[in-house]
Amino acid sequence: WIDTDNDGVGNNADLDDDSDDQTDLDELSCGSDPLNGLSVSSDQDFDDIPDCVDPAIDGDTYVNEEDFMDRAKLLCALGHTVMITNFKEYYKLAEYFSSYTEKEVVLTMGVNNLIEIFDEKYYDNLRGGILEAFGKLFVKNLRVFLYPTKAKDGTIVNSNNIHVANKMKNLYKFFKYNNRLLDIFDYDENLLDIYSIKVLEKIKKGEKGWEKMLPQEVTKLIKSKNLFGFK
Repeated sequence: WIDTDNDGVGNNADLDDDSDDQTDLDELSCGSDPLNGLSVSSDQDFDDIPDCVDPAIDGDTYVNEEDFMDRAKLLCALGHTVMITNFKEYYKLAEYFSSYTEKEVVLTMGVNNLIEIFDEKYYDNLRGGILEAFGKLFVKNLRVFLYPTKAKDGTIVNSNNIHVANKMKNLYKFFKYNNRLLDIFDYDENLLDIYSIKVLEKIKKGEKGWEKMLPQEVTKLIKSKNLFGFK
């Protein structure tokens, strides 16, 4: 039994092994060491969400519309249909879709996103807290398809070994064992080592190698339209 930060919660169940207020998965995504409290990822607005996974790096609600639309164009170039919404919370989006169809609604998200969903702090504005949000999120038998991530030691993290807060475990198990959380198995493990923030940094700095991290259609569009600061 290992407890790196001596907080009484073993690393196998602790979402923040080094007690630096950044989750282990966020640190893995951004390149800092989740087992070293002195190793933290850049956090400009001091909200404990590293910049590389923070939608509002400076703490306000400003969205870089040009960057946002460029990402949508890339998805369209790959043949995907893109819908844009101002709903920031998953439960609001699920509730909206469910009001227009009787068919099953499916959301796809990554492990980091699922961990955030089980964080109570995001539901302080609801009288019923996280239980009210989950009642809206999983309305009409909604299901979540979960895309895995890779831990620093190479372990694939999915719905079977994801770590949620201790008091959330029974709630998580309820949705897991009632088939509301389903793993995506048809994925390329090599792609789990690619993070968008690192690709963007290479593009902006004019470094080589980022082209191999993206589909050819996306690379061509970025170069032809000079997207994301490409020169």
